Amino acid sequence: MKKRLFLLLLSLTIVFPLLTAPGIMAASVNDYPVVFTTFNTAAVRNDPDSYPKFTVSGGSDLLVQSVTTYHWNDGLGSAPGTISIYDSENHLVGSWNASGRSGSAANQYWDVFPNVVLKAGKTYSIEDSEPQTWSCNSQSGNAGFAEVRGKASGNPPPQSSGINVTVNGTGVQWTDAVPFINSDSRTMVPLRAVAEALGLKVDWNGTKREAIFTDGTKTIYFPIDSKVAYSDGGGTVTMDTAAVIVNSRTYAPIRYLAEFFGFTVGWDGTTRTVGITGGTGGTSSSGSGWELIYENTTQRPNEVSGMYSDAYAWEKDTVHNLMCHTHVKIADGQPYQKTVMELTCTLPPKYGAPGEKITFDIAAVLIETNIAKYYFGDSCSVQYGLPGKAIGIAGHYLSNILDEGSESPSHPDSPGAGTGGDKTNPGGSCTVFWHFPSSPQKGDKFSFYFMSFGVETEWCYEYKG
Repeated sequence: MKKRLFLLLLSLTIVFPLLTAPGIMAASVNDYPVVFTTFNTAAVRNDPDSYPKFTVSGGSDLLVQSVTTYHWNDGLGSAPGTISIYDSENHLVGSWNASGRSGSAANQYWDVFPNVVLKAGKTYSIEDSEPQTWSCNSQSGNAGFAEVRGKASGNPPPQSSGINVTVNGTGVQWTDAVPFINSDSRTMVPLRAVAEALGLKVDWNGTKREAIFTDGTKTIYFPIDSKVAYSDGGGTVTMDTAAVIVNSRTYAPIRYLAEFFGFTVGWDGTTRTVGITGGTGGTSSSGSGWELIYENTTQRPNEVSGMYSDAYAWEKDTVHNLMCHTHVKIADGQPYQKTVMELTCTLPPKYGAPGEKITFDIAAVLIETNIAKYYFGDSCSVQYGLPGKAIGIAGHYLSNILDEGSESPSHPDSPGAGTGGDKTNPGGSCTVFWHFPSSPQKGDKFSFYFMSFGVETEWCYEYKG
């Protein structure tokens, strides 16, 4: 079953039982009333076609007190993994480590106790970390067996503690998430809103349950339910309270995120304001300095010339912060030959300051070939210039011009991406840099370009003053 691709979604409406008892976690799931289930007594198979999906209705939020999934697995059960809840926009509400409960098989039931509030009128899906042993049948709509227990909740989401956050004097605006004080007496801040005010790019790794923040030069990862954040350079940051997810939003103390990127964090007790100022290398926040206004990628049409055919493609990989250009070269003669090369470049930041140095890692990587020796002829480079017109090269070309095991003659500024031309020496990489113009006028425009054999990506910036 492919994650998030629902072949069939079982959509049910929750009907709340009338409850007056408080929502205190019980020792058994049976202490909670069932509000949604796909369980039934018919014969089951493993590997559902879809995730069970339900809608919270009736005008009241749902306090989810327990979720159970069923792993009969031909009487073998299954060691417990994790159970997750996603909303209809593919945002993770939460993921929890399950405890196993035995029936006629060991660990055939997986139980979690989220104690999380789901919004009235919203649709959610339940996901299990081991679909290959998760039970289903036609009566469940071929969706995984899952049971949700809980009650109608009048509990509101965490309320604002009255704490404000400013970035270089400008207040951060909260939408559906606000700061709150946690049980460790620490101020927890919704990281996305502040990160975007700092000019950072935000991503989410659902597999590792990590919030990812980058300025285009360095990256920090916040694992959920962990007090340790880590960077792409191998360093770690130990916090005094763990990052958490509340109502699909990642919260953590803001100091650790801001200081990692070189900002200074202060506190005004009179106005209850966290003030964030500065930044590494003059990195600008939204509203001033250089700001990315568009990104555009063009590619040459697929072509056939002589015995060769060439096809080009591109993809933006936000998880690894890369722009990927792909070249497929095929010789339809005898023998049939195919080589696929990927040219990559790290993404530039969304914001920059006048004169700021921007580095790019570029690489030529052999993805596939069915021949021992090959002539490919790919190269890539980072260039700079005006919108729609590159005028200079930021450092070197990176070439992968290899012929029968020997490097072809190339430009003196073109370091070879490998020197063997065989499958054991498939590519290379290098780092180049350039600077944003240092004395711009408001409204000036400037572009970086990633050029490869058949694809060109332009990042155009405007100086906001």
